[in-house]
Amino acid sequence: MKLKPLIITIGIIPTAFLIYSTLIHHIEDKANFIINKKLDDFDGQLLIRLRENKIKQQNLLDELEDNLSKIKENQKVIQNIASLSKDNIGKVHIETGTLELSNKEHTNLSSPNGCEANRGLVKEEILFDRSYVAAPEVFTSFYVLDFANGADHRLKLEVSDITTTSFNITYVTWCDTRISQSKAKWLAIGI
Repeated sequence: MKLKPLIITIGIIPTAFLIYSTLIHHIEDKANFIINKKLDDFDGQLLIRLRENKIKQQNLLDELEDNLSKIKENQKVIQNIASLSKDNIGKVHIETGTLELSNKEHTNLSSPNGCEANRGLVKEEILFDRSYVAAPEVFTSFYVLDFANGADHRLKLEVSDITTTSFNITYVTWCDTRISQSKAKWLAIGI
């Protein structure tokens, strides 16, 4: 009778070992799956970050190339100015002039028709007597302003398109401003 329990015990051990072994393999497979999944996710995130960094790096390189081009262009301009201005070192070139505006020439100055938009009253190109080496600084100032009574006074001078040979000056007013006359002076200073 003692042999029977031994046989049962011997039969149970291989079965338990087989179950244990299967569980261990299942746990290892599950753990490997989870680890591989996490590694794949991590690799995916790394690839995304690497791509983003590569794009940022390329954008920075493009910007750097643009800046280098601009620097080279500026160096050429500076060299041209330096070669042109050798004879003009220490010589300041100043020109001045006036621009007049009156309701005799521009009848809409005395009778505006509301606030639809700015009214560019006079846009005039001013030519310099002689060329500057580089585009000069241009300053403007009113010295006569004759407005109608009762309305707000809105008038400005806009200077644009300054080159070595000319610039544009524009009188601008808006809304119900009524002007009888205006005079402005301009001053260009450069070399």
